[in-house]
Amino acid sequence: MRRHLALLLVTTGILAACAPAPAPPPPPPPDTTAADTAAISKVRDAYAAAWKAGDAERLGSLLSTDVVFYPTNAATITGRDAFVADQKKQFADATPNDFAIKSEEMKLAGGWAFDRGTVDISLTPKAKGAKMMTFQSRYIVVLQRQSDGSWLLTRGIDNTPVPMPPPPPAKR
Repeated sequence: MRRHLALLLVTTGILAACAPAPAPPPPPPPDTTAADTAAISKVRDAYAAAWKAGDAERLGSLLSTDVVFYPTNAATITGRDAFVADQKKQFADATPNDFAIKSEEMKLAGGWAFDRGTVDISLTPKAKGAKMMTFQSRYIVVLQRQSDGSWLLTRGIDNTPVPMPPPPPAKR
């Protein structure tokens, strides 16, 4: 019995010594924080430029097809096409003057990011005699990295810290 046990232990030891070593763990993914932060900043800058230009289609190109947006004092906007249509209506009613975004916080979490800050907006309603309106909005947006490495806005919400100025009365 002892001989069998000894033979079993020797055989087990030889087999263990011949077994391949476990594979080393894969290297960690590269740190893309700087590149992702720069890419998201470019999306923010492109959004501001498109808004100032009154270009709803260009705004839409920065959004995922399934975007969901919660605008101030308005119904939820679901989908890129609905967002573009909403922006076209806004640009038909008012001429954009300025749209200055100030990011106050941005966080990355793998293929997702959020950006939070304020936007100083000025626009001039197209109603006859209307004066330029200025106000500030607060925002939070969620972005998602796409398979090509680009980032698109996929969720967003904004609100104003004070009530927005009333629109001018309609001319009859």
